[in-house]
Amino acid sequence: MRSLPDKFEPPILAIDWGSRRLGIAISPDGLHGFIRPHIEAANTNEAIQAVSRLVRDEKIKTVLMGLPISMDGSEGGTAKQVRRFGQLLTQQVEVAIRYQDERLTSKMSSRLVPGAGKGKSDSLAAMLILESAMKA
Repeated sequence: MRSLPDKFEPPILAIDWGSRRLGIAISPDGLHGFIRPHIEAANTNEAIQAVSRLVRDEKIKTVLMGLPISMDGSEGGTAKQVRRFGQLLTQQVEVAIRYQDERLTSKMSSRLVPGAGKGKSDSLAAMLILESAMKA
């Protein structure tokens, strides 16, 4: 993998956001990425607290949020929820938030590992988001 552009300071946490589950991948050095266990949360506050702990524990500098862009390039309601999650996270921890187009990453992750549980598929989607940013 190539290193990330300068706008991404490692360590980097990539998130595939979902209302109940967050896929997680981490790049400690901006060169290599690793799938981590997904986070299950009953609500946004619980998810923010779990991600905040991860940011502090791993000394994360950049959070890369997968942004669901429609095929026509527009942002719908889910994209707004992802952006809101990023805003709420910055109120809890000092971290740079970046957004990466995640079109089709969830479908791609399901095809790469057929039969994988939803959580593993979500974290694989987070890894694909991280990899696409590294290639940009």
